Amino acid sequence: MRKSPPLSEVVASRVRELRRARGLTQEQLAEAASISRDALSRIERNDRAARLDTVAALAEALGVDAPELFALSTPRGKPLGDAGGPQLAVEAAALRSLRAMKPKVAATMVRVLTLVARS
Repeated sequence: MRKSPPLSEVVASRVRELRRARGLTQEQLAEAASISRDALSRIERNDRAARLDTVAALAEALGVDAPELFALSTPRGKPLGDAGGPQLAVEAAALRSLRAMKPKVAATMVRVLTLVARS
């Protein structure tokens, strides 16, 4: 069974993908999100996990809802649930990530994941 990527890796990939799709440089997006270009570079390389307030700022700067930055997709760009992908593996990866978080952060992530699941 194929393992799902960690959520920080998903966010890194989505931020980079959306930034490029909008024709923005790292410097332009970082300025719009009020973070340093170095911080954005680390997030996109998954060298640093983005804090939830940073995810919200990046989402706003990219013109998307924050849950979109957590959206897992297949190489064809289809959400895993729509592509018949291993939904159970996605849920297991999310649970592993939640267990490693502080309780308040985990509670916020549960709310975000709930919004993603409903969209």
